[in-house]
Amino acid sequence: MNYRETDDECPGCGATAGDRKRNKPDEPQGLETCPHCNTEKCCMCDMGDDVECGSCDNEE
Repeated sequence: MNYRETDDECPGCGATAGDRKRNKPDEPQGLETCPHCNTEKCCMCDMGDDVECGSCDNEE
């Protein structure tokens, strides 16, 4: 996981920094780029590099 530190809202699922902190306090809190569709995702919508994310599902 290569999350960049940011308080931005997640474009993949819409989670705010506060949402991420409350839901997954022990996970990296920033955003990373999906290797499948190149959109950004957070710890709440990231299924792992070997699995497509919610944004990938929307493209089909």
